[in-house]
Amino acid sequence: AIKCLRPEIAKGPRYVQGAADLIMESHLLSNMSHPNIIKIRGVSGAGLEGLANPSKFGFFIIMDKLYDTLDTRIKKWATVPKKRRA
Repeated sequence: AIKCLRPEIAKGPRYVQGAADLIMESHLLSNMSHPNIIKIRGVSGAGLEGLANPSKFGFFIIMDKLYDTLDTRIKKWATVPKKRRA
């Protein structure tokens, strides 16, 4: 899955907050390792330069694809016997 800022955000006043959120998310995910936390696989080659010039480069993060929603996953977990839950 690829996550990036929508083009209309890149041109508006919410860009700074959106860019900061995306940077923080990519930093946090890159430092975590847990089976229930999605893995980040990479960021755009432009790196932070992509945030400085979104119309030319852009900034994105590449993550594992999610196959379930949180609601679906919670329902699956609820069916696992308590003895098998970690």
